[in-house]
Formats: sequence, structure tokens, C-alpha cells
Amino acid sequence: MLDIALSGIHHVTAICGDPQRNIDFYTGILGLRLVKVTVNFDDPSSYHFYYGDATGSPGTLLTFFAWPNSQTGIHAAPQATAVAFVTSKNSVGDWKTYLAKHGVAVSDIQVRFGQQLISFSDPDGLTIEIIEDCTPEHSKAFMESGLPETTLLYGIHSVTLTEHNDDLTLKYLSEVMGLTEIGHENGRTRMSLGDSSAGRYVDVVVDTSQARGRIARGNIHHVAFRTPDQDEQLLWKERVKSYGAHVSDVMERCYFQSIYYREPGGVLFEIATDTPGMEFDQSYQNLGTALCLPPWLEVNRTAIEQIVVPITYPEPLSEN
Repeated sequence: MLDIALSGIHHVTAICGDPQRNIDFYTGILGLRLVKVTVNFDDPSSYHFYYGDATGSPGTLLTFFAWPNSQTGIHAAPQATAVAFVTSKNSVGDWKTYLAKHGVAVSDIQVRFGQQLISFSDPDGLTIEIIEDCTPEHSKAFMESGLPETTLLYGIHSVTLTEHNDDLTLKYLSEVMGLTEIGHENGRTRMSLGDSSAGRYVDVVVDTSQARGRIARGNIHHVAFRTPDQDEQLLWKERVKSYGAHVSDVMERCYFQSIYYREPGGVLFEIATDTPGMEFDQSYQNLGTALCLPPWLEVNRTAIEQIVVPITYPEPLSEN
């Protein structure tokens, strides 16, 4: 048993094309809160959007690099190929009706590991799933979204990794990262982080085709896992490094600190701290209502604002 433990998925980062279309879909259709508008700290010419629950809690965050002129990605191993959100029990049918009413092509209701789910694509082709489950602890669904109570999302349920061969990945998830295999069904293996927090599951499937993937618009860029603080993050850095992975230096992301590495199959992983969180530079009422820049980029604000595509920001929430 490990002396340190990951507490779930922290966030999933994907790539979109048109920034405003992305905002309109994830806030207007899916009812997530846009909790942060910033830029890719490694490429300040592109936006980085964060969507989540009311406070942008770790385990509820889907983030996007906005690359308006990028090619359409190709979904193939080795990639993270789908992200699933939690909805409340017996709400999947309501979600299916709601999405169809808003012009979203939705799959039939399916059952996976005893849970109902639906699947659909966002405007850029990213696969999104909505799965019924118990509401994760500490999740604060964004009640001000205007969606009916039966169509609210409570955080990330799982992410799907598609691999050419799953043997090394499953062994790595288990022996290095501390996940536990809890089921195998229809070629899909479910691994669990073992608590009731959001982002509890990682599913692994095998693609035996020789298709060559391309991570671009409509693809998941990386999957981030949670650790409580920098002290444990450094322990994880040494642990991952000791198993032969090349690990990045600790990267300052303002809302958390990050390290990056690739699992044996080739999917990019991150381990991110829970703190300081989305209210680092904005109040709760003002989350996502203006462009936030890290201190070292603030001096370039005028130039950055001239490069990025103008967007419409949400209005601040009432303090009442």
C-alpha cells in the first residue's frame, strides 16, 4: 500500500476551436460555470478556459486551450478519448430529452458497470458522457446555470484512456499510482481511486487498429490527478521518476502547481495540487468574468488582449 495517495482526477484539459462557441456550449447547454478565463501560460497567444462547479472545485474541472485555427484532431490510441460527468440518479433520461431539445445528437441510453449513461460530442468533436451516480462529496453544482434541477452536473465521473495495449498502463495505474481494478466489461477495465470524491474512475480500453492519432481540436490534451499540496507533489515526482518516467519540473499555474509525465502507453498525465484554487485572483461572485493573467504576464496584458479573439464574459453573480 502506498504511503501517499491521489484523491481523484483534478481536471481534464482538451482543445477547442472557436472560443465563444465553446463558452456558449459548456455554460449555455451543459450548465457548467466558467470559473476562469486566462491564457495558456506556455503559449499566451491562446485562451485557457476552466469550467466546473460553482467554485471550480478540483474534480469538477474541464479546461480548454482555444486554438481557433487548429486542425481537427484524430481520435486514436494512445489518447484520453472521453470525459464523463456525474448527474444524479435517474436523471439520464431527462438529460437525453434536454440535449435533443437543444439540437445535440445524443446516443441511446446505455448501461456500463450498472450505471446508465448517454454519450454525445461537443461542437469540436470531443466525446462527452453523462453518467448517473451518487453526488460526489463537496460538489457544488452551479445552481445559477438556469438548468432544471434534474439536469445538473456534479463533477467529473471518469475519463477513458484508449491504448494500443493495456497491460503496461493497467500495471502502472495500479502499482505506481495506486488505483484499484474494480471491474472489466465489454473490453473496458475500470480502475478506481477508491474514495467518494469527484473524478474517482479511470477506464481503459484497447484499440488494436493501426490508426494514427493526432491531438488537436476536439481532443483531450492531458489528464490531471489530485494531490493535496506541494509536499506530497514532490513525493509523487520522486515516485514517478523512480519508475523510469521523465517528469517535468514543478510548474506554477497560479491556481495549482503541476508536474507532467507520460504513462507507459503514451498519454500525458499531470499531478496538480488542490490549492490555492480558483479564488486565488477573483472573488466567488466574479469567477470567470474577466481575463486573469499571472503576474509575469500582466506586463504584456495589452498585447495579449490584442491577440486573443474577443469573447463575451458572463455577468458577475449577485451577492444576495
